[in-house]
Amino acid sequence: LADRVQGLALWCHRFVSALGANAPEIAVRGRPQAAEAATVAEILADFAQISRAGLSDAEAEGEDAPDFALAELIEYVRVSVQIVFEDLGPRRIAATSPSH
Repeated sequence: LADRVQGLALWCHRFVSALGANAPEIAVRGRPQAAEAATVAEILADFAQISRAGLSDAEAEGEDAPDFALAELIEYVRVSVQIVFEDLGPRRIAATSPSH
């Protein structure tokens, strides 16, 4: 379980880092944003929190069973990545379109 939590945290960290490196203006807080960019920024903020995830001492010792919470987080991440992909679709198309 600890490895799965650490793996999810690392994956979210890398996702946020990669998107920030390629589209830093999307995650800038305090700037008026389009609805799509605001949704993406909210997801990135959530992923930043998930990237700091870990197990409590009780969870690590097996006293608590956070399997269900982890499954929900994994599903949230899966759906959120799809939302980011769809919301940034026009941006990807514009970046790959030949200039006229």
